Amino acid sequence: MALIETAVLCLKENGRADAVQHTHADMFRQRIYGIEHLYEDCNDASTLRFGDKHKLSGKRT
Repeated sequence: MALIETAVLCLKENGRADAVQHTHADMFRQRIYGIEHLYEDCNDASTLRFGDKHKLSGKRT
């Protein structure tokens, strides 16, 4: 997805590099896939990551 990578280029990481667990690209993907599958917010992200829709969208199994 070139759109996500392009959007990430506009962001600047202000936090500590040793504390970063997820890249901006990963967070964008999670949010976009959530919207794509009609989830209104990301409050359920830890539960939804095990869902088949998210696995297929993220090309991860």
